[in-house]
Amino acid sequence: MRSIERTALQAQCLDNFWTSLLPNGLHFPSQAARYSTAGWTGVVQELDQQDSLVRLALRANALGALAKQSGQQSLTVEGWRVYGKCLQMLARSMPAKCNEKSNELLATSTLLAEYELLEGARNQYATSASGDRWFRHTSGEEAIILSTGPEHYVKGHAHRLFIDTRLHLAPKIYPHVRNRTRSPFSTYEWKTVPWTLHPKDPKNELLDILIEIPAVLEDLEELLHCPEDDTDRQISLHESLEERCWILDSQLQQWSVTSGSPTISFVESLISKEYGDASTPSSLEFAMAHLGLLYWTTCLLLYQNLCRLSTCTPTELPESVEPRQYVRKMLRLMPYFHRRDMGEFIINITTFPAINIARFLDRNDPPDNPSEERRMLLKAFRGKYQRWTENMLGSWPSRGVNRHWFSYNVT
Repeated sequence: MRSIERTALQAQCLDNFWTSLLPNGLHFPSQAARYSTAGWTGVVQELDQQDSLVRLALRANALGALAKQSGQQSLTVEGWRVYGKCLQMLARSMPAKCNEKSNELLATSTLLAEYELLEGARNQYATSASGDRWFRHTSGEEAIILSTGPEHYVKGHAHRLFIDTRLHLAPKIYPHVRNRTRSPFSTYEWKTVPWTLHPKDPKNELLDILIEIPAVLEDLEELLHCPEDDTDRQISLHESLEERCWILDSQLQQWSVTSGSPTISFVESLISKEYGDASTPSSLEFAMAHLGLLYWTTCLLLYQNLCRLSTCTPTELPESVEPRQYVRKMLRLMPYFHRRDMGEFIINITTFPAINIARFLDRNDPPDNPSEERRMLLKAFRGKYQRWTENMLGSWPSRGVNRHWFSYNVT
């Protein structure tokens, strides 16, 4: 009887985790998964029934969620103990079982990254080390994926895990933007083979563009550090970079009028009106808002560098490439994700855009004269998730950017 009661309690604990994580506490439907990155949650729930390592990683997350709700420190300690045990077991399984159980290992690593993400946001005493640990999870996840090759991710659980963890939880793009290095997943094979049997959804069509930006940042670093007397190399790099940026601009414009058009129309309608806490968005609305935020983040990353590279004057450039407009759009959308019943998954969604906004403003706004955009960002993140956002900002290479962003007293 005790065994049955224990099993029922564990199931209740897991249900509580998913309810606290996902918008409206509901299963993420397949239609919504076309626009957001939460579809992996269905896969790990299925693998939980088959694999003890996935089950252990889920248990750590469930304990963390319960600890937050109950305020019991003992549950927090137990959650970290289970997390550590699972991390050790995962390390021992690699690389020997990467080919044999790659889906289970990837799902486990994804869940451990999620645990690190959520605990870093929940703990008011967390430091930038939590952001560093979250980013370090990506090296193991890359190793798992690269060990099998793109053909492994054509169908089934493997396909869903790859296309949904391509951005956030197994962040193949984020760390390369952070480190300004090319992503191995920007090759033709990795952008085509996993979709041999399935058409790309709007989300992954946009990610194909975003995944090219780390290479632009890497080459821009090379240009900035090019010897002054090597003018031929400077000219060649500059021309190549500007041309690639305009190609990416063309691809973004094409996406915005084809598969991305419904998303852009939806988020533009959201920021054109005031919205309160009266109604809870559906999972599909939540997902489209997520993709809209990601689109504007991509625009910000691309166009701020295009403006630096362009030989045209600001007045000669198209209005669409002015980067600050995308900062304003993103900030006007942020309150949408802080409404009731949105779930803790909003941490996955809003952290990366917030970091890029902060970095843009630190580079372009005078520190003694805070802009309206800075005020909006401080208002959006001061409080509930302030510590985590600042810790993630602190874990990025500084490059002159303030790591204590939210300590400003802006009225």
